Amino acid sequence: GVDPGSLAERAGLREGDVIAQIDGVAVASAAEAGARLRAADLRKGVRLRIIRGDYGRFVVLRDQG
Repeated sequence: GVDPGSLAERAGLREGDVIAQIDGVAVASAAEAGARLRAADLRKGVRLRIIRGDYGRFVVLRDQG
């Protein structure tokens, strides 16, 4: 899920969005996405391709500090 007030929510992610890519590399599962995001340097930013319904879009997660 997307926690209220989280970096993901502020970037525009919603419950039900599917993370398809992280920095251009395909994601096979929610567990993989979580592990890769926890290991990422969010101060530099991470580009996500998400699928929402029938549409894809890109968002950037960046911790402004």
